[in-house]
Amino acid sequence: GLLTFGYIALLARVGERVAGNMRKALFSALLRQEVAFFDATRTGQLVARLTADIQEFKSSFKLAISQGLRSGTQTAGCFVSLYLLSPKLTGLLLVALPALVCAGAFIGAFLRSLSRQAQEQVAKATVVADEALGNVRTVRAFAMEEQQAQ
Repeated sequence: GLLTFGYIALLARVGERVAGNMRKALFSALLRQEVAFFDATRTGQLVARLTADIQEFKSSFKLAISQGLRSGTQTAGCFVSLYLLSPKLTGLLLVALPALVCAGAFIGAFLRSLSRQAQEQVAKATVVADEALGNVRTVRAFAMEEQQAQ
């Protein structure tokens, strides 16, 4: 129980520290942007990046660290057990495993690029919706409801 408490406390502390450092770095980077950047980007988006995105990253980071430690411990135990059962099979596994890890890394990179594209599309859609809803009188005056909906 004490080890579990220490593990959770350490994980929470590391996650909070990483998130705090990221917030500070992001805020500093935003303050150094040129004025044209703030003309092109809505303040609400920037604040959302500082709050929601950092919070989501912190949760994902803590989950990844937790699962990584657990998986690492299980993997080490499995290798020891497998070596005791069959040293030849363990050798084969050690040869095949790097190829599987490389394939996973390539798939992960592809999925990250898709996620980045999806986030950009959501940002664009949010801007259009914000402008259309903020200027609904103009949209209705020109009877452009259908075009804005598309």
